[in-house]
Parts: sequence; structure tokens; C-alpha cells
Amino acid sequence: MNAPPGPSVRSAGFDVDLTAASVQPPPGALITQFLANQVQNCSLICPFVVQGAVQVPTAVLLSPGTFVTQLQSGQPLVQALGLTGATVSGAANDVWTGLIRTDLDQVVPRTQFGTEVIAVGLVRIGEAALTQPGQLPGVLGQARSDLFDALTNPPGPESVPVVHTPLEAAAVRGTEVFWAVAFHSTEQLTLVVTRVPNAFLTTLGSTGNVATAVQATGEAVATTVAESVAPIREALTRPIPITPRAAATTTEAKEATPQTKTPTVRPGLKPKQQTMLTKAPAVTSKPEPGMSTTTKQPNVMRGLGGAIRKVLGDVSGKKPSVPDKPAKKPTGD
Repeated sequence: MNAPPGPSVRSAGFDVDLTAASVQPPPGALITQFLANQVQNCSLICPFVVQGAVQVPTAVLLSPGTFVTQLQSGQPLVQALGLTGATVSGAANDVWTGLIRTDLDQVVPRTQFGTEVIAVGLVRIGEAALTQPGQLPGVLGQARSDLFDALTNPPGPESVPVVHTPLEAAAVRGTEVFWAVAFHSTEQLTLVVTRVPNAFLTTLGSTGNVATAVQATGEAVATTVAESVAPIREALTRPIPITPRAAATTTEAKEATPQTKTPTVRPGLKPKQQTMLTKAPAVTSKPEPGMSTTTKQPNVMRGLGGAIRKVLGDVSGKKPSVPDKPAKKPTGD
């Protein structure tokens, strides 16, 4: 099976009929894949930790020399302080912003999607336990298979799982709101720690005006708060379409059916048709050697002469034979 390319196709993989048999991952595969994901997540975030551990202390150690250099270059005292502080706050802001954005854009979506798949699976398990207990083992196996598929997705944005009932949609909605409040909004709000000092020091170093620097600080706070509220608003209003189970089953059957390739007919060309009637081959006479193959044309004058002979008689000079006269009878003396 080929790995699907996009979130919408990925999510469709979890929309399965509860009665269909699913390929179960081997024992311990969920734990192994979860640990592998943590290693991958660390490979995305840890470089920012190393970068902060090197750049920020280095900027702090170099700050006295940076301050003296700014004064020697003719900068006023206030601006020299601002520019010197901005070297430290800028390094810290770059590292912290990169770490938070990487976590929210790459790491969190995959884990969030996995919990949404778990929520949908729990709803289906509860429905099967109450309405169709005989199908409970199959539903449990399918939920396990769906979770494993969710864990194997690469980091990055995810779509919501496909749901069939309003209860499943409510479970996904609740999970979306939880992640928005606990992670997206909270982590986005922590950017104030480095963004606000950096905005103040950068503006102070460029303008030398404390009031302007304070105004830039307020704008940075307002921007950060607005960005932290946006994930909650999206989680509350994000569409979660409900797909009827029959339609989903039909779609899966079409995807599972091998597609037959239709021969391409180029325009202007008619396909050859076979017929039951066979045409007898034409018999051609082969001329003998030395004989001309030219067809002899009919002589018109010959026919005209024949007609004249019939009218005028024989032109050869022969006269028609005259019947002999009867012999005279002898007369007596």
C-alpha cells in the first residue's frame, strides 16, 4: 500500500466500516512507534535548545564590550544601552520563537490527531458495547489499527478524522478545544517572555525614545495575545463534517477496486472492426511472356460496314443466283 500524500487522504484512512477486517499491527507496535515519534520530535526541537544554550550566554558575555563599542561609535547613552540589550534579547527571542513555532507546527499536530482518533475510537467502542456487543472485538481491533496509523503519520498539520455520528463529531470538537487551550494558546502566549523585551530594547536602541519603546512593547503584547486567542476560536468554529457510513463504505470500495485502464482512442481514427464475412481474393490473370497487355479497342468502322452490306447487298460483285427456267414441253408436229 502506498503512503497517502496529504492530510485529507491520510484522514480518510481512518474511515472504515466497523464490520470490515483490519490488518492489526504486531504486539508492542504502538509503544515502539510512540517512542520513535518522541525521538523524531526531539530531533526537531533539540537544535533550538542547543542554539539557545550557546548564543544567549555568548551574547551576555559579550555585552560589556558591545556597550563600550557603541559608546565609542558616538551613540548616546540610552541608545547604546538599548542596542547592547537587543543583542541579548534578540538572540533569546530567535531561539524561543523558533522552538515554540516548531513545536506547534510540527510536533503538536501529530499528537493531537492521535488523541482525536482515540476519542472517535472510544465513542465507537461504547456504541458497539451498548448496541452490538458481538462486534466489540472487531471494533477494538479497528481502533487499535487506526491509532497505529495515526502514529505513523509524519510531523506536520493534520485534518480532523472522518466521523459518522454527531457524538463522534462532539468528541473531536472537545479534543480540539482541549489542545487549543492547553498547548496552542498557552505556548503562543509564552512568546511574550522574549518578544516584549526585545521589542522594547530594539525600539529604544533605534530611536532613543523611551515612550516610543513603551508603545512598541504594548503593540507586541497585543499581537501576542491575539495570536494566542486565535487557536481557541478556530477550535470552536472549525467545521467537522459528518460523513454517512454508507457513503464512506462506498468510497472505500471504490478505492479498493483495481482500476482498469481504458484504451485511449485518438480523435480522427476509427477502430478496426472485424467482420464475419470474408472477401474472396481477386483473381488476376498473368500475361504470358511476349504478349502485350494492351487491351484491344473495338473497331467501329467494321460494324458500320456490316450494316451497309446488309442494306446494299454483297459488295464483292457476286449476284444472287437466279432459279433455272422450267424446260419447255415438246410440242407435236
